[in-house]
Amino acid sequence: MKVLNKRIFRGLKAGWLRYLCLFLLMVLMISVTSGFLVASDSIAKLNDELKDKGKVEDGQITSAYPLSDEAISAMEALDIEVQSMANSNIKLTKNKTLRVYSNRKDINKPTINSGRLPSKPDEIAVNRLYAYNNNIKLGEYINLDGEYFVDGASRKLTVVGLVSLPDYNSAFSKNTDLIFNAINFGIGIISEDLSKELSPAKLHYQTSYRFLDRSLDDNETKDLNKKILKAAGKDGTVMGYIFKKDNNGINYVKNDMGGDRPMMITLMCLMILLIAFMFGVTIAGKVKEESEIIGILLANGYRKNELLRSYIAAPLIVTFSAAMVGNLIGYTLYVKTFSDIYYTSFDFPNFKAFFNLEALVITTVLPISIILVFNWFFIRNKLKHSPLAFMRKDFNTGLKVSKYSKMPGSFINSFRSRVFMANRGDYLIIVIGVLIISVLFNFGLSAEPTFDNYSKELSKNLISKYQYVLKAPVPASNSSDAEAEEYTIAAGNVYHKLRKSDEDVSLIGIKDKSKYLKDLKLPDRDDEVIISKNMAAKFRFEKGDKVKLKSNILDKSRTYKIVGTYDSSASFALFTRQSFVNKFINKDESFFNGYYADKKLDINENFVATIIDESTVTDVAEQINVSVGPIIDAFVLVAMVFLIAFMYVLTRIITDKNRLQIAYLKVFGYRAGEINKIYMMPATITLIATLILEIPLIQYLTKELTYFSTLKFSGYFTMVTPPGVIIKAISISLGIYALVYLIQMRRISRMSFSEALKNRE
Repeated sequence: MKVLNKRIFRGLKAGWLRYLCLFLLMVLMISVTSGFLVASDSIAKLNDELKDKGKVEDGQITSAYPLSDEAISAMEALDIEVQSMANSNIKLTKNKTLRVYSNRKDINKPTINSGRLPSKPDEIAVNRLYAYNNNIKLGEYINLDGEYFVDGASRKLTVVGLVSLPDYNSAFSKNTDLIFNAINFGIGIISEDLSKELSPAKLHYQTSYRFLDRSLDDNETKDLNKKILKAAGKDGTVMGYIFKKDNNGINYVKNDMGGDRPMMITLMCLMILLIAFMFGVTIAGKVKEESEIIGILLANGYRKNELLRSYIAAPLIVTFSAAMVGNLIGYTLYVKTFSDIYYTSFDFPNFKAFFNLEALVITTVLPISIILVFNWFFIRNKLKHSPLAFMRKDFNTGLKVSKYSKMPGSFINSFRSRVFMANRGDYLIIVIGVLIISVLFNFGLSAEPTFDNYSKELSKNLISKYQYVLKAPVPASNSSDAEAEEYTIAAGNVYHKLRKSDEDVSLIGIKDKSKYLKDLKLPDRDDEVIISKNMAAKFRFEKGDKVKLKSNILDKSRTYKIVGTYDSSASFALFTRQSFVNKFINKDESFFNGYYADKKLDINENFVATIIDESTVTDVAEQINVSVGPIIDAFVLVAMVFLIAFMYVLTRIITDKNRLQIAYLKVFGYRAGEINKIYMMPATITLIATLILEIPLIQYLTKELTYFSTLKFSGYFTMVTPPGVIIKAISISLGIYALVYLIQMRRISRMSFSEALKNRE
């Protein structure tokens, strides 16, 4: 066994460059995955800390006027803490809004990232991310228009603090918004003295509450929320409410992070499996090269398991070393990189990394296990021959030489075909590896056009130029509002099997002969619906399927039969007759809570839950690009580095396995260019054929990757890959391969045939 142990390190030394490339590939994947997992876990802990220390609300109630002392006393009698959160949405520019609150004392308390909280009427603190996105720094000024104050005078406030708020770590202006917008919407905290000067006409009255008993289960929480609503409703001024579990400003980040981890771990496993293939091919070539020695060792009493362990030791040593170095780099370098990505989308306390044992196990035990299991079976298969077969180099695989040794054409063509067939396993790995890497290229390069198309689809498929969702039925008072069409909308959830969570959808009741949905044929039965095309695509529903709609507000559910799809709606919607929806939500036939209109309506904003128009959906695409753009760029960069190392290692393996044949060709007078045609041209042909012939498969796999990676978003993204993206992806791959080709050409030209032949018998 001592002899075999010496051979392990001798083999590592002899193939140091090849093993170094594989080592660097694994370091890259492990460090990226480790950094991401540690960053996401640390941020999850900081997010919990933000909510715990900030005493995040368990619910909020909005009302037309401040709740009376009687209503607040009735609420507090239910063993809860209550605090007024009156606020004003102040327009800073046409597109930018700052929601201003007074200093919070007991609930939703801010965490200070830098500076301090305001104590004077001429001071303000803003949420960190809005300040970052709009280049606002401590000591600078923010001007607030006088229309938002009682005296009509404008205010010039000094920014004294940057904060994170537990109820707004995702910047949702309205809970019904499609996605947060941290670019155009922010939160401001002002002193109590200044808050008293805000104009009552511009105030939105919000009352937040928090349970004193923190051990309530889901059913107890649900019952208590109902009692709180009943107590608050004594005044008759309640206009809406949001429970903590439904508040996107509080929960969105947690749901968002939940979808990233499995995707990153899966990507790492795919890449490690590819590296395992490369280790296997390397060792297979070594087994073939050392076959006489293996035969002698077996004949002298060494067991195949001992040889197996000696050959598998090198990959395990490289993998273990890569895991250690990768985790070190991940903790020191990539943790900051990935935390910065999250900090450009959400508000958290200042970052600090926490040790993550789970990440260490995933990025150490998992790669070692994949390399061990795969190569154990792969190498074991290569060692199945008898000692005599090894000494004779008799590795008959069942493929007769005559089938490919006599090819029509020149000697070079015949030799090249023989090389191709002799190394077909290596070329198969090139096909698989290039396929995986091309999918990553395609995914990364298609991201921007896909998100842009999503924005265009949302704009193009708006049912009307303005879609109003009301808090209560309010008549449109302006004479120009005659074109407005009433509809009824009910919020609900449908369970997504792949996402394993509920997706927000809308049940929309439409009037007969709607002028805005002219080509929509409404179902005649109240248990039938037509669904939007995007909902059908995301849930993978087909005509005739059943869909179960749950309403948490009404505490009821109903199963509908899908009788068709509607192509002109980008939202997740179930369409039926208005009377059927009104019946479902226990309202009379004349009830409505929304308008479709092509002109802006004159409706008191206190009664408007949300307005969906072209600017709203444009903001969605802009924010998505900001949120996921850096991660997509990382995908492309990793794919490029991986392709360079992958092609270099495999082409080197092929040339190393054929060193003797290359030496013979040099002895017979063949030039380096001719030898390159024999040994490098098959790899070139394989790469080009893979890139071109697998375009349909690459497109399909990219489409599936896009589908699964965007499941967490409240929308459906149709993958868009313009011809320019395909050409760009192929060009990058060919450019990288050209670099590898030149390196291998130089290497072949410098090979010494005397060195290769001197040890031959």
